[in-house]
Amino acid sequence: MVTVIPAILQLSRSGLESEIQRLGMLSPFLHVDVTGALVDAPSMALTPRDVAEVLEADTMGVQFNLHLMLSSEELNVWIPPLVGIEQVALVVIHHEIGDGVLVHARTIRAAGKSALVAINPGTPLEVVDAYAAHIDGVVVMGVVPGAQGNPFESDTFDRVKALRKKYPKMMIVVDGAVSLEDKRAQQLVAAGADTLIVGSKIRDAHDPQAVFDAFTMAVNQ
Repeated sequence: MVTVIPAILQLSRSGLESEIQRLGMLSPFLHVDVTGALVDAPSMALTPRDVAEVLEADTMGVQFNLHLMLSSEELNVWIPPLVGIEQVALVVIHHEIGDGVLVHARTIRAAGKSALVAINPGTPLEVVDAYAAHIDGVVVMGVVPGAQGNPFESDTFDRVKALRKKYPKMMIVVDGAVSLEDKRAQQLVAAGADTLIVGSKIRDAHDPQAVFDAFTMAVNQ
């Protein structure tokens, strides 16, 4: 079954708490974006302790996927307190941090969490080869991460297809500009994605539950 996961991007503690309460009713999983030096976007006015306390306080039974768009130096601060949280299922870090990907992946997995590596548009797929034996999946970014509304990269379909052919058992996630109107979500699944991260299409909808259900039904037919 293909998994659709709503994404949260909040820069304040109260905003994060509110979105978890609102979107946690839709899905047993939520994807939480943490922005920092790695992307051209506002950084969160939150500390690792703030995020940890919010996630630990959740009483809805949600499992959290953390997408850490942070530099290697920032990861040194953020990863240790977050991987110790029972409600955290997996952590995504970026290939684009440079040296340190494998070190951080080992730390994440040693805590019993799944470690995924995200690759931005334009990053050669071959970089995955160095990580494949040490991670649990790859996140193919469909947009250049940063400001909301960046355009979808049309070669994402081919990138997913190539990764699925090379790594038939690996978890392959697509994050960024996933939509239903143009059947983009369905095409990504046909190419080999098994998990789709959906942000504003669900988050900003008049009826988030209806949109989440429509995504889930469409990609599992």
